[in-house]
Amino acid sequence: MSILANYPNVQERAFAEIKDNVGLDRLPRDMDEERLPYTRAILTEILRFRPPPPWLGIPHTNSKYEEYEGYHIPENSARIVNFYSLHFNPEIYPDPHGAPPG
Repeated sequence: MSILANYPNVQERAFAEIKDNVGLDRLPRDMDEERLPYTRAILTEILRFRPPPPWLGIPHTNSKYEEYEGYHIPENSARIVNFYSLHFNPEIYPDPHGAPPG
């Protein structure tokens, strides 16, 4: 969330959306999500830009030997997703290192 400190205009717009749709007497909850599209977009972009480390995720292993694009993957091999290659791929995100939308 410290990323928002670099973009006060984005932070102010999200605060206004929360204030207008949820109020200031409680924190936003899951049930508020569809009324907070801008805030949801910001959180999604922050998770893309700074994902949690892969070792905090759910570990995945294959139950049998597999071959994928010429790679041999032994049974019970651990798999870790390379978030960087996905989240910063210019074929998917035209400006992957740019400022968040706002």
